[in-house]
Amino acid sequence: MSEEKPKGLLSDWRVRIFIIAILLSLVAIQPWYSADEGFDTNLDYGLDLEGGSWLQVSLQGAVIQANVDSGMTASALVENIVGSPVEVVNVIPPSEGQSTITISLKTQASVTQSQLNQLGLSDSSVSREGNLSEITLYTTEQQLIATYLSEELNAEVIPYAVPGGVEYEIRTKAEQETVENLLADVGGSLLTDENGDKLYRKGVRTETRDLTKEILSEKLNALGLKDIPVRTVGDEYILMDFAGIDLTTAKEIAQKPGKFEIRIQTEGNNTKHVLYGDDISSVGVPSRHDGQWYTPFKLTLDGANALQEAAIETGAVNDPNSHWLYMYLDDKEVYGAPLSPSAASRIRTNPIYSWEASTGADNESKAQAEQLQIHLRAGALPVNVELVGSGQVDASLGDQFKKQAVLAGLLSMLAVAGVVYRRYGKKQILVPMVATSVSEVLMILVQL
Repeated sequence: MSEEKPKGLLSDWRVRIFIIAILLSLVAIQPWYSADEGFDTNLDYGLDLEGGSWLQVSLQGAVIQANVDSGMTASALVENIVGSPVEVVNVIPPSEGQSTITISLKTQASVTQSQLNQLGLSDSSVSREGNLSEITLYTTEQQLIATYLSEELNAEVIPYAVPGGVEYEIRTKAEQETVENLLADVGGSLLTDENGDKLYRKGVRTETRDLTKEILSEKLNALGLKDIPVRTVGDEYILMDFAGIDLTTAKEIAQKPGKFEIRIQTEGNNTKHVLYGDDISSVGVPSRHDGQWYTPFKLTLDGANALQEAAIETGAVNDPNSHWLYMYLDDKEVYGAPLSPSAASRIRTNPIYSWEASTGADNESKAQAEQLQIHLRAGALPVNVELVGSGQVDASLGDQFKKQAVLAGLLSMLAVAGVVYRRYGKKQILVPMVATSVSEVLMILVQL
């Protein structure tokens, strides 16, 4: 009977899988050596080991529920743009099942339709009778409150429907006393809950906190800093760790917006510049109506005029489908669409300040609308933030710790290997044990 030869290690499929796993781990870690940097890898050690800086910011804002006198509020808004007293003639409340308020005003000042369009209300008209301008506004109480507070506080104010009413998120620092004084000027006040407590709280809504975090992550990813964690702490704070980046650079990265641009198609695939991101005064929350998802935004006076001029000059008012509007963030196209027929008609005679970008009707379109909201901000945060904490970790401490950790690991492995060899005295037991320990370390490091 012939003696059966022992099989080699590589004939075992488990050993082959083991070796492949080790090789893949080495590829993922990407160890290399250079004369300048010495031995290095692709591992992300984090702030404590890599050194760098950290920032903690507080989200400034307030959330309220309030009411106002519609006539006084409309009068105050128009007075701000015409610089002359405005008298309330009549206020027609909404009919049953509707929300539109009709407000009639008059003033001795000369008022143009373009000035009224700047308010961003639903609709308006103006006519001149003798020495008086007669104004009619069609709006809602929510629009009036949001627009009034936005103008007075020079900040975005976003209304949100909640059970039993409407919440207004003020996206800047606004103390309760300041808000109450502004509301009192137009015959309004803060609402109260069932306990009689005024419906005012500092901070922002959870959705806004998450949007701020997403914008910061998007901006850092665009800069190639994908491994920087952006974490929320409650509803008021966001914490960022910048491994390997000094404190000055970290502040610049967090505060510097991207480059947003709108261009219009001229002939063929050629486009021309229309406006940059600083001509976008505010960006609203994506919403669905008429079966489509939309992202609303408003332009400044200069931005609206520039878009009107470009639309007329290129012929977009006559043939919108041949002259699309394109949006770019850091020179990368993020959106493109023609003017709607109604917008093309309106922009012939007056600049348009309030716009809506349509993305479609399905769930994917909703995600696109939310993404466009981020792009329109060009990395600018939706709320004012205050730096409440920062610090820097010396990289030399991390380097020292890494060397000590490697040395401690090697000594521990040698000690265990010595004990096992002394006990059993067989290399067949020692070598697989050490190899398994080393491979486990490599595979764990891949996750860093």
